[in-house]
Amino acid sequence: MNSLRRVYVFFICVFILLLAVNCPAPAADLLWRLTHGDQDSLVIGEVKKVTGTILEVKVAHVISGRPTNGLINVEVKEEDLQQIGQEIKEGDKLVLSLNLKGGRYSIKWGIYKVSSLDYKSLKILAPNQWPGDMAALQWYINSNGKDNDFYFKEGAVFVRDKSGGSRQIYPLSIPDSKISSKPVKPAPVQPVGLPALGVGVALFAVWLIVKKKFHSRV
Repeated sequence: MNSLRRVYVFFICVFILLLAVNCPAPAADLLWRLTHGDQDSLVIGEVKKVTGTILEVKVAHVISGRPTNGLINVEVKEEDLQQIGQEIKEGDKLVLSLNLKGGRYSIKWGIYKVSSLDYKSLKILAPNQWPGDMAALQWYINSNGKDNDFYFKEGAVFVRDKSGGSRQIYPLSIPDSKISSKPVKPAPVQPVGLPALGVGVALFAVWLIVKKKFHSRV
């Protein structure tokens, strides 16, 4: 009987684990870092000059973190450009996650091309390969850094308000949605869903077989 009890406990633990996988998942680490102050400054600015790996940026607004001068120089690495997937030119409007060390700015968690310098209405134009995360980051910027409690569930992105209520912000069915990126890929964290149910049924069937064989020996 002890053997049967151990088998029974094992399968119960497996079912509990499968159910836990389907719970709402937190947003990706990069998004959390961007929206929870894990940088010296998160700013909106316009590129005034590009000199090799140095961007001269006129800062229009600081979303979060330390205030900056009106005109700053930012060092950009090759991986920063690879993330955005586009060349940066004079006149481009950007959101920049900045690291300040020794009086010099560099990129901390990425560069994001945006449609304007108005934090209330700008749209993220690039990168666009993480539509759910970009929708959340755009919402955070549009709120001026106030709304940052995001979570992912079944491919959708939600934001919680201070009262505990939640609102779906991606995908949106409204044609004139503020979200500019297209849903070309699912959100970074997905629930297991139907495959987990199938595995659970299979495990239950195995348990029934084991139970039957055990009783046949008794």
